[in-house]
Amino acid sequence: MSKYLVIIICVFCIAAGQVLFKLSANNLRDTLSIWTLFFDPLFILAVLIYGLTTIGWVWCLQEIPLSRAYLFMALGYIVVPVFGILFFKEALTMRYFLSMLLIISGILCSIW
Repeated sequence: MSKYLVIIICVFCIAAGQVLFKLSANNLRDTLSIWTLFFDPLFILAVLIYGLTTIGWVWCLQEIPLSRAYLFMALGYIVVPVFGILFFKEALTMRYFLSMLLIISGILCSIW
């Protein structure tokens, strides 16, 4: 499997973890106790996803320079808000849409 593909998978896993963290935050608001996070299955899953993703990230860094690999993390600025729109009915403005295009353009310019 291409290490660049693994990096993109890492970005999506981090985004999924953010969705789970948001769901955990919503649960936390209902209970008002920070200790409930330690027993919240969504929070535990998010931390597990982050841990496994970190292992995949380190594996990719064996061959891909950090300066090039980290550029792909900017995709998180696109994927996480899109997940927010899909899962939490957050709004997408034209300004944000244009920002997404600029981020993608920047990544493409830097890897070519």
